[in-house]
Amino acid sequence: MKITIISNLFSRSVKFYLGPESIMPLASILAAVVGFILIFWRYIVKFFKKILGKSKPADEVAPYIEPVDEDQDKPGSV
Repeated sequence: MKITIISNLFSRSVKFYLGPESIMPLASILAAVVGFILIFWRYIVKFFKKILGKSKPADEVAPYIEPVDEDQDKPGSV
């Protein structure tokens, strides 16, 4: 009776064993997908912004630039 219980537990745990030989291909596939997304991230974001209608930039205020005094550039001016 005890041997049957132990063998049942062992057979169930072996079915769910994930060793390096099964994890590494999955990690490689995941890395390839993430790499592809990162390479084309700019285009993906642009596509979704276009779909959602947020492709127009917000109205930005131009920074204030102080005008240059024209007399300053003339030779002989103090």
